[in-house]
Amino acid sequence: MAICNCHDVSRALARVGLLATFAAGLTGCAGVTPLSLDGNALSTASIDGGAKTPVAAKPEKPNLAALEQQHTAALGNGPAAIAYAKALRTSGKSKEALVVLEKTHAANAGDQDVQAALGLTQLELGQTAKAQQTLASAASRPSADWRVLSGLGVAYASQGQQAQAQKHLKKALEASPDNPSVLNNLAMSYLLDKKPGEAEALLEKAAARGASMPELARNLELAKSLKQRVSSLDAAGGSAKAALN
Repeated sequence: MAICNCHDVSRALARVGLLATFAAGLTGCAGVTPLSLDGNALSTASIDGGAKTPVAAKPEKPNLAALEQQHTAALGNGPAAIAYAKALRTSGKSKEALVVLEKTHAANAGDQDVQAALGLTQLELGQTAKAQQTLASAASRPSADWRVLSGLGVAYASQGQQAQAQKHLKKALEASPDNPSVLNNLAMSYLLDKKPGEAEALLEKAAARGASMPELARNLELAKSLKQRVSSLDAAGGSAKAALN
């Protein structure tokens, strides 16, 4: 019996991307154009998983010089490094942000917030294998943030490890119930796992939470299309089998 080709799903997913939410906002997975960080497309996801009304206000341009000075004056200081790295990413300098976080993590490996920021920045830049290792360590602590768990899920999904991806994305949902971005990420993993029905249900749930973004609508359309395709292939397979009998 014919089945839905996973390469077709992967190519389709490459157009919409996996979303990993973290303190600065959203990023795309490797091979897709990243979403903006602070003016993210899914501004409804709050730290406690609640919904917020999207705000269209233009984000203020960060004072890179001042933040760099603060970071340089206190090398190894986690909060200063994270603030400077966030400003660099917002200014389109993610590679420079990665260097800042790598050096800070090397000087202060025990800073869990720096480790989380490093892993999520690695993910943003498409370094999924490194991100998986970094985020797995950050996610091992009891107080792991849902963003870290979601980012780890995206890292696994990007490498084809859907069982692990779904495990950590479900943990992210436990930490932030009904979070639209996490629901989206889990749905994308289900699509890669050739489970369009489960993906459709999650995306409809995310939409019902009031999350409005073009990516979510496209993903839902994709899930419905793939579900219909699988149903058509199953029906065709059943008809062929009946004819042979």
